[in-house]
Amino acid sequence: MKLFNEGLTDVQRINRRLQAAIDHYPQLAAFRFSLQQPNAETVFIPEEDAVKFVNTLQETISRYIDIRQSEGKITPPTILRALWGVSTSRDIQMLLLVNSRTFCGRQHQEGQKTVLALIRNAWACVHGDTGFTTEPSVFFPSEPCLLAYRTTSAQFEVQQNVLRNAARQLPALVTTYQSDV
Repeated sequence: MKLFNEGLTDVQRINRRLQAAIDHYPQLAAFRFSLQQPNAETVFIPEEDAVKFVNTLQETISRYIDIRQSEGKITPPTILRALWGVSTSRDIQMLLLVNSRTFCGRQHQEGQKTVLALIRNAWACVHGDTGFTTEPSVFFPSEPCLLAYRTTSAQFEVQQNVLRNAARQLPALVTTYQSDV
């Protein structure tokens, strides 16, 4: 018996994950970043660190949403979807897909800064209880946030192509993750 998605290529799996996120959220935000391992001499399993990071980030985002909702602010939930690959330097290259409306609302720049801070905090928490000589770091490109808004049809196709190209630039083999709500 063949499992669903078992025989798919990286490109097909990337396209399915991206399409699921685009179909689910009319205003999708994708954050690109690189998670640097804290000690090059220490043996790490990047895939395990990536899963720990995503789970920690999901918990952090859930707390953020709870706080905002307790303040009476409209903050819809988000399903956290992630794609990642491990580079030759053992850094984890990641693309995080979330509901833009959870963080941005009317002030996109402020929401983007919030997500970047949540990402940094989650990665620090993954390695927070060990004494490393170098701190775990997160590196963001000059434009870490890509948007794909179906609500702006004139720009959507271009945004979607930029997002697909960013995902295809991840180092192979690409791993995907999707959280529960």
